[in-house]
Amino acid sequence: MLAAACYEAAVGAADVRVARQRLGEGLAAVDRSIALSPDSSEAHVVRADILGELGRVQECLSALDEARRLGASDQMIFHKRALARMDGEPSGALADFDRALALNPDHVPARRDRGFLKLALGDLLAGWADHEWLRERACDHHYFMATAPQWQGEPLGGERLLVNAEHGLGDTFQFVRYLRLIENQGAVITLAVPEAARRLLAASFPGISVTGFDFHASLMSLPSVFGTTLETIPANVPYLSADAALVAKWRQIIGTEGFRVGIVWQGNPAYQRDRFRSIPLLPSRRLPPCQASA
Repeated sequence: MLAAACYEAAVGAADVRVARQRLGEGLAAVDRSIALSPDSSEAHVVRADILGELGRVQECLSALDEARRLGASDQMIFHKRALARMDGEPSGALADFDRALALNPDHVPARRDRGFLKLALGDLLAGWADHEWLRERACDHHYFMATAPQWQGEPLGGERLLVNAEHGLGDTFQFVRYLRLIENQGAVITLAVPEAARRLLAASFPGISVTGFDFHASLMSLPSVFGTTLETIPANVPYLSADAALVAKWRQIIGTEGFRVGIVWQGNPAYQRDRFRSIPLLPSRRLPPCQASA
């Protein structure tokens, strides 16, 4: 009983440290749990997750193989193998995703992650097909379907259309470009976006108003509706316009002379994996303002 309690405590400690992104401590804790109970598939799965987060892919795959040998479900193992291989072995990752989905075609995480990988590899039609499969199972989809039929790309001709931004700000700013394609059809559009994006998008799309609607479309579904390939991504840029009052304000702050550089360096810090995409600005390493060269 004491050994079992110690094992559970060690696994729990590993989970807590992983949640807090203290990965080295989490790995040490899970190794202690394996020493107490070497035949636990659960501990080897946790160990594989930590190794994957640390970028130690081959060790992660070995831990998953051991977990599978000890009885972990094939579907879970294939999904986790695919996640570990996405960056370095995308073809192998796709094969593992397909194995996981062959065992359970309704496994949402595997379908979601396979869709992301296909998009990253440029297979846009297949990637968006996985995205649409997921969206049709989302709660907000069923809510909107009870209110108005889903728009599938049919001519709108003055009809009212609700477009909702269901992901974060970065995705919203990427995909609002598709609104231009809808405006060309003469639709009356309602765009539902996070409050933080409203001022910018209101200035960029002055013809969009808040009103009732006859159809709805998810913003992230528009690439699928338009059959987007790498060759047909909308590229009529710029399609965003800054608020004129803010432009005037910052012109007074930074001036109009010299060589000025804008750096996009920080995403939403609340995102769990923000450390993989944001670069902190270190106050102790501030550089003097750049000057235009002659």
